[in-house]
Amino acid sequence: MRLMSLIKNKSANQNGLALILVVLVLANLFIITLIVTDIVLRIGRSSYQIGQSEVAYLAAETAIEETIYAIEATRSTNSLGTIDYPASNDLTYSDGTENATWSRYVSTATSTLITCVSSSQIFSYPTNPNSGEASNSSCIYAEDKYTNQVNTGSITNSNPLKIRLKPAASFQLDLDFLGVSYPSQINVDCDSPSRPDGEIVILRAGGQIIYDTSSTCGFNISLSNNERVKITNNSSADATYTITPSVERALSVSLVITAKGYFQDKQERIIEVERRNWQIY
Repeated sequence: MRLMSLIKNKSANQNGLALILVVLVLANLFIITLIVTDIVLRIGRSSYQIGQSEVAYLAAETAIEETIYAIEATRSTNSLGTIDYPASNDLTYSDGTENATWSRYVSTATSTLITCVSSSQIFSYPTNPNSGEASNSSCIYAEDKYTNQVNTGSITNSNPLKIRLKPAASFQLDLDFLGVSYPSQINVDCDSPSRPDGEIVILRAGGQIIYDTSSTCGFNISLSNNERVKITNNSSADATYTITPSVERALSVSLVITAKGYFQDKQERIIEVERRNWQIY
């Protein structure tokens, strides 16, 4: 009898242990199911938000493309919005729905980093335009005329723009955008050599004025918002030029386009693009 009682107790203990193990396994499976479900839901929400964000990005990209087209076609920033009064529109799909909107504005940049351009049109941004690989490229930068130190601040009468051109290189600065405030005059001068072989050309809407730097180098030109300055170095050595604006205003060298895209007032994407008004080639 005692042996049978022990066997029954052992069997009952084993059944109780098995029940506990089953409960633990089911609890673990339930927890794992909850975790997987939460991950799936999070991924789903994230994917949905990414999709919404991409629509907002496309709206901002549309604003950038339309702005660049308008700038190149009209040479004007008057209708493209300002930081205080940005222009806005809708991104309309082919089915006629309007799910996204954008706003944009155009501002001017009057400063530049040290920017060097190689003969193969590779851009670099060195800390010193006269050392290392930069010395083998054409470069533009601003330089304080009192300390002769490179200064990344605004290009002003006391911090003029320097252009160093390698042999056979050319530089062009566009000063013909309506809606941009330019200084009343600029002075173009040769630093070294004093009369390099080449020419400085001022192009205007109504004609062309050519200055031959083999006979003279250094002149003032009055601006009327329709000029382009072109400098060519035809000599066998580097030539450095200085463009100095008159005292009342800094010189604009870039247009900065800032566009914001929105989707259902939930997502916002911002794109900023710089349209350089100069080129070295």
